[in-house]
Amino acid sequence: LKLVQILPVTNEDVIFSFDKGSPDFEDCLFAICAKNNKIFNLVTRNKAHFLDFDLNVFEPNEFIEKYFK
Repeated sequence: LKLVQILPVTNEDVIFSFDKGSPDFEDCLFAICAKNNKIFNLVTRNKAHFLDFDLNVFEPNEFIEKYFK
């Protein structure tokens, strides 16, 4: 299980994230980069910012329960 991966961010990712008009630009960029790199599981304390991205979003405790118990 790979826990951390640094992803590339393209100019197109930044423009798309800005144009999407999300309430949190950085979270939008994070989600777009993840999807573009075929990563569909995210761990965050703010699940609400990722509801529109068709991702599996976990709070840290949920992730630990699912994958480490």
